[in-house]
Amino acid sequence: MQGRNGELRFAEWNCRAGQNNVIIRTDGTVAPCLPMYASTFDWGNIDAHKFESGQLKSMKKTCQQHCFSTLNHNLAYCYNDARVIKFVWTNLVLNRMKGGARSFEDYTRKVEEPKPEEAKAA
Repeated sequence: MQGRNGELRFAEWNCRAGQNNVIIRTDGTVAPCLPMYASTFDWGNIDAHKFESGQLKSMKKTCQQHCFSTLNHNLAYCYNDARVIKFVWTNLVLNRMKGGARSFEDYTRKVEEPKPEEAKAA
């Protein structure tokens, strides 16, 4: 995206830092993600974290604009409720669980389309 001031930045992408993963520092304290490893903010330790959803959400409004953590992006992809529902619906109803899915992207293939190995055999 391009901001009003002309700077390029990422759009919000549902970062999962502090929700589905944490970074544990060598002293046992925690941080929501690797870029925040050096932060002096007190997020607690492995026995008692202090992650607050409101504070994380506020922080992510700015850091998501320049950070694109592959781990947190993959988690955001997996925790996308609409994608998961579509995946389950496609496999249960349309495909009738025939062979299952081999990857996250298999559900997007139309039922009528032959699979690559079937197309080669024909």
